[in-house]
Amino acid sequence: MKNNTAEGSIHVVFPYRMEVTIKDVTDMQQLKKLHAGDDVESMMAWSLGLDLFDVSRSGENDMPELDLADTHILIEEHYYQIKMYLFDKDGHRITLTENLRFKSLNLDEKWIEVIKKNAIGSEIVIKTKKIENEKVKVNSQHKLDEILSDPSTKDKYTQFGSKLTQDKELVITKPIKIQHPTNLVLLPFLPSIQEAHGNGEVWNLLAKGGSGIYMWSIVDPQVASV
Repeated sequence: MKNNTAEGSIHVVFPYRMEVTIKDVTDMQQLKKLHAGDDVESMMAWSLGLDLFDVSRSGENDMPELDLADTHILIEEHYYQIKMYLFDKDGHRITLTENLRFKSLNLDEKWIEVIKKNAIGSEIVIKTKKIENEKVKVNSQHKLDEILSDPSTKDKYTQFGSKLTQDKELVITKPIKIQHPTNLVLLPFLPSIQEAHGNGEVWNLLAKGGSGIYMWSIVDPQVASV
């Protein structure tokens, strides 16, 4: 039989830095089934190293596209995935193992419902609740809490610096609403007048809610323009 042996290497490194991503997963079918109480465990594995709801991932070892913003704008009654990553001093992503313990603190139960989390706490799915005001601010903290020397014993290592803690300001807002002066505007369209006099009548449109960054577009720019 021909030689069918493969060799590899394992590097044991100290966790130097932690990063946290927050993704809107409201439209994911997995979460809809999860919230409906279906047998999610048979549908997917809550593995340690995968983005469970990120269907666009190309591979386990690929560097994730991290959203490193300290403030995240969340919409009420939406689902979000909070995922924690560890890196060594050279910036290499560390494979998460079952003896790690992550914690997410200050997730106010009045505004945030924790739907599910994996065994080590590195991935959490939350649902934002309906808010009373225009926006609500939640100051959350996420950290590597401890490393168990042996999961079957109480031996643990907990001396971590601030680099293994991430503070995230979560701002929960109402859905985006476009405020228009009227539901229907009827204007005569005269190309010759438009060319001679430039822009026609100006209407101001306002948007409230969401992140404050909006994309405005016109179906036919020959009739009206932004």
